[in-house]
Order: sequence, then structure tokens, then C-alpha cells
Amino acid sequence: MTNAIGDLVWLRESNQWVEYAIFSQTKVSWEVGLASWVNPREQLLTKIPKNPTDKRPRAGWAMSLDERDAKDWVRTNSYRIGDQVGRCSDYRLLRAVANLIGYEE
Repeated sequence: MTNAIGDLVWLRESNQWVEYAIFSQTKVSWEVGLASWVNPREQLLTKIPKNPTDKRPRAGWAMSLDERDAKDWVRTNSYRIGDQVGRCSDYRLLRAVANLIGYEE
């Protein structure tokens, strides 16, 4: 998905998603501000890298509703799944999980 000016993006702040809008862009980043603001010139815009890297991460941001929902699912379920795996004593099932996640001894 390619974002454009006017699109909504979300930032996780204090365990909730805050809605931002893309107001402008440069070659390497989008400039976003709170979506609820009518005039973006009245607020300090934040830059989000278009192509995140280790030096320019996009931590905490969701660039679409699907990405936001996926991050919520992982956040809600990863601990629970890990807990279930930790209590599992079935050799074949644990081997299958290990293969799925690329675990190596």
C-alpha cells in the first residue's frame, strides 16, 4: 500500500491509537499531524519515513487499518500463545511449532 496526502495513519500512545493525517510529504518522509486539527499549519508536524530502516524506524506507527489491526492482534495474542506453548508437553506439536517459527537448537 502506498500512502498519500490526506490518508490517515495511527500512532500508539499510552495503549491507545491516536489518529493522524498525512498533510505533506518530501522524497523520504510523510509529514503528519493530528487528524482532528483543521489547519495543519497551527501544529508541529511529525515526519514518518516512507521506507523505514534501522536508522530511520517507523516504530509505533500503523500506516493502514489492516496494519493497526494486525499489530493489535499480535500485541494481544503473542503472550497468550507463548504461554500455551510453554505449557505444552506434546513432542510432535512442539517440533511443529519450532519448525514454523524457524527455531534452531
